[in-house]
Parts: sequence; C-alpha cells; structure tokens
Amino acid sequence: MALGATITLISPEGERVIPLSDFYQLDGMKKNVLKQGEFLLKVSLPSDAFELTGSYQKLRVRESWDFPEAGIAITWRKGDYQSLKIASTALESIPKLHNEQVDAINAEGWSKKASIIELAGMVRKSVKPVNNTSLPPNYRRSVVRVLTKRALKNIGCE
Repeated sequence: MALGATITLISPEGERVIPLSDFYQLDGMKKNVLKQGEFLLKVSLPSDAFELTGSYQKLRVRESWDFPEAGIAITWRKGDYQSLKIASTALESIPKLHNEQVDAINAEGWSKKASIIELAGMVRKSVKPVNNTSLPPNYRRSVVRVLTKRALKNIGCE
C-alpha cells in the first residue's frame, strides 16, 4: 500500500485492476472487495517504485521471525514530503493508509523533528487495535508512535 501497488483480480467476467489500498474494505461480512469466483492474479508496483526509499518497523513478541503485533510501513521520494506514504498493519481488521495525517502535516509545512513527533502522534491516535493478539490493544497502539518515528528516521525524514 505504501508503494502504491495495484492488484489485478480475475474472474469469468474478466480482469479488473484496483489500487491495493482499495482492496481491503470492511462491510461487516468480509474484509475485501473480492466478488464470488474472483481471484487475485498479481500485484504490480508502479514504474517509479524503485525510486522510493522505505522502512518497515514491526512489534513482535519474539526476536526471531514472528508475525507482527503492530507494523508501520513508510515510503517517500527522498526530500519530497508530498510523496510520503504511511501504512499500518496488524492493528485493525484490515491494513490502513494514513493519508489524512500526512496531508495535515504537509499543509502545516515540515519542521523536521517537530513534524515527526506530531505525525507519529497523529498516526497513533488514528489506529484502533482489535483485541486479537497476545499483547493488549492499548499497548500496541502506544507502540505505533515509536514505530512511526523509527521508520521516518530510517528513511532520512528528519
């Protein structure tokens, strides 16, 4: 989602291509937009994806390979704050892009360290972790701020 990927879905009716961020959708019955008989055929990255710098930070219970309890993915075109994308995963029922929070900071203008702190706080406030893992939702939500700060610093956004 942070890379701007699209997915191709295929069914007897043909193919359709949608942004990955539009694939996940909660309607009370299901978590995605797949129709009956439809399958995911491929994930495609935009041609400029390799020009982006990114970071993925995750909270996990064990130091070895483990599923995330919370995850933050961030990409940007170095020095271009308008290209900044932040996505969270393993917190809510579906992954989520945080465009509103990034747009709010961009509207104010970046002030380096203060913007990182404010943006990390805004992302933390926007997530509503479900109680579906071994760590409590409030703890996972509080860690989102730390993960967001780390990811922003890792991509040189300071």
